[in-house]
Amino acid sequence: MISRAVENHVYVVAVNRSGTDVKNIFARHSLIKDPWGAIVSEAGDENELLPGTLDYKKVSKARNKIPVFEDRRPDYY
Repeated sequence: MISRAVENHVYVVAVNRSGTDVKNIFARHSLIKDPWGAIVSEAGDENELLPGTLDYKKVSKARNKIPVFEDRRPDYY
C-alpha cells in the first residue's frame, strides 16, 4: 500500500472490516497513507473511527518533485 501511494502521488485510504461473522474473524486494521507513504491515521480496534486530514498541497508537492505523469503516452491508450 505504501508503494501505491508513492507511485501514484495520492492519498490511500485502506479500510478493513472489523468484528466477526459465523465463519470469520476480521483483522480490523485500517489506515490512511499520504503521497510519500507516511501514516496519516491508523485504526486497529473494533468500531474505531479513522480520522484524518488530507493536505492536498502534499499531492502537488509530490507530483512536482517526481513528475511521473510527464511520461504518460495517452496516444497509446
